[in-house]
Order: sequence, then structure tokens, then C-alpha cells
Amino acid sequence: MSQSKDESLRKGKLKLNDIVLTTRGSVGHFAYYNESVNYQHLRINSGMVLIRCASKEIDTNYLYSALRSKIVQNQLASLSFGSAQPQLTVRDINNFVIRH
Repeated sequence: MSQSKDESLRKGKLKLNDIVLTTRGSVGHFAYYNESVNYQHLRINSGMVLIRCASKEIDTNYLYSALRSKIVQNQLASLSFGSAQPQLTVRDINNFVIRH
């Protein structure tokens, strides 16, 4: 992708400490984009969403661990739909609550 094309796209560009969630196919898998990843310019595809901490009060390492817990995985499984290619909607993800 050219630099001008990359700059024209508004969504889907990862920033350091973003968490990526798969929303189609293999639903509920998480990845953590931190300093251990050797690439600087990454984008997600349409079957993924970014989870970005809006507050410095939230520790991203803790959030990543919480999202991978069995409790969260069970909740994501209950929200997914479709038999041939399971999916999660952005609306369901936006309404998702993690209790601490």
C-alpha cells in the first residue's frame, strides 16, 4: 500500500498497546500490539475490531488478560451467531461489560 493510500484510510490502523479482536470466522481471538511486535505500520481487516483504552487508568496488560479469560470467552461465544461463519456485531461489542 502506498503512503498516500495509507494516510487516506481513517480506520483500522493499529497504535501501540491496541488489542485486536476477531469478529468473523474464528470469533473471540485476541492479539495485543505492543513493543514486542516488530512491525510499525499494521492495519486490521474487516473481520476484526480494535480495542483501545481511552483512559490511562486502565492497564492494557490487565485488560488483555481479562479479555482472554474463560468468563469473557463464554460471553463472546453466547453473543456470536451464524453456523457457517460465526460473527460478532460491533453493537454487541460496544455493549460488552467486564466486571472486576
